[in-house]
Amino acid sequence: PHKSEKEKMQRGHSVREVDVAIIGGGVVGLSILRELSVFYDDLKVLCLESNQDLCGGASGGNSGIICTGYDAPHASLERRCLSDAKRI
Repeated sequence: PHKSEKEKMQRGHSVREVDVAIIGGGVVGLSILRELSVFYDDLKVLCLESNQDLCGGASGGNSGIICTGYDAPHASLERRCLSDAKRI
């Protein structure tokens, strides 16, 4: 957008017309934005993000999950890797 339009958006002025509003600038929201931009040239898309940076919420960090699932076979490489990861 032109600088004046960008300044208006940053000051909280409403955007007059968009075709699609995406709520959330995380990995999923930005993936949707990209796909819409690639396949629909004339589509006006707006991404709304409450954080100052994109991908700054849950998408920006490791969730801390070390389990790949509940069905790792006994004595498998997957089970050994999970056991090793717990000790780290």
